Amino acid sequence: MSQTLSPKKQTLINEGKKRIFQKTFYPFQDYGTSIYDLLADPVKKTLGHLIIFILILLVLRYIKILKFLMRLDHPEIYIVLLILYAYHVFINQLHLNDNIEFLSKKLPDNATIYDYEQFLTPKSNTISNLVITTIGILISEFILFSITYPSWFKSISSDVYLQNLSHRK
Repeated sequence: MSQTLSPKKQTLINEGKKRIFQKTFYPFQDYGTSIYDLLADPVKKTLGHLIIFILILLVLRYIKILKFLMRLDHPEIYIVLLILYAYHVFINQLHLNDNIEFLSKKLPDNATIYDYEQFLTPKSNTISNLVITTIGILISEFILFSITYPSWFKSISSDVYLQNLSHRK
């Protein structure tokens, strides 16, 4: 295994980094998929994901399903979540591209996902699991608050709300 890229590998990497999305979409990937099919331009992929996500949200809003899924009176929270999602997509694709380019120096020309995963070092997922769990809890608490308290909740005082709540029991 050489420590430099062959012209064939370099061409495959350069072509892969110009794609908007990965050549083989995630549900159709298996251990026999070429690692060069996983390459994509991180910026184009992020923008593509955001455009698709926003189009889905607009369609859901148009058919009036969106108001049952989330509160629409706090769009800044959803913008922050959208930015975090975009950051996640960008960083993951950037790391994948860098890993494939680095490992293609050590892997054969027809390397697959199986070969790629054999070279990956095991890593601890403790921190990422903690972050994902915390974000999930925060989102679920916000959704629970959205369902429990209607949008007019801010228009009444807390004393009146608590008084009405105590009379219901």
